[in-house]
Amino acid sequence: MNKLITILCALLLAASVRADTIKDLVRIQGEQENVIFGLGLVFGLSGTGDSGKELITARPMAQLLINSGNAVGTIEELAATKSVALVMVKCTIPEGGGRTGDKFDIRVSTIGSAKSLEGGELFLAPLRYETRGPVELDRPMAMAQGTIVVSNPAVPTNAVVHGGARMLIDFAMRPPGPTFNLVVNQHFAGHSS
Repeated sequence: MNKLITILCALLLAASVRADTIKDLVRIQGEQENVIFGLGLVFGLSGTGDSGKELITARPMAQLLINSGNAVGTIEELAATKSVALVMVKCTIPEGGGRTGDKFDIRVSTIGSAKSLEGGELFLAPLRYETRGPVELDRPMAMAQGTIVVSNPAVPTNAVVHGGARMLIDFAMRPPGPTFNLVVNQHFAGHSS
């Protein structure tokens, strides 16, 4: 333990950038950013959405209508729809994790033929962790929704929703046991005195 403290003190003295705490210099191995993701539908597009002929978009839209009590007779009834886009939704949970009720920004990207997400609204999209990762859950970790903001007009098929993901459950690293590994933060790695 004394050896570890000596190494950390040496790192503090050698760093040309100011670090106030040991936590500024290192992190516990396993404590890093994590990504949760899901599929969603963006509504309210002005003719720039997916063609309703694309089954990849028509199926979830038809299911949503069924769940809302307004079932369609056939998927073909959605063929003229161009106001909806199927999107991939991604949320990065920071190193410290997230607690129930916390909100995080999300990234939204089109999957089908939509030309632009400008002016759209992301409908409820459940977000999960990758299927074979450190967290195995059947239920969503967060729910995403909100107003789409296209930050780069040159790429209107990618957008963000500020504070669009709300955590449904805690996503935090368990407290370390009696032994653990420390990893030097990237900002300080490779600095010489």
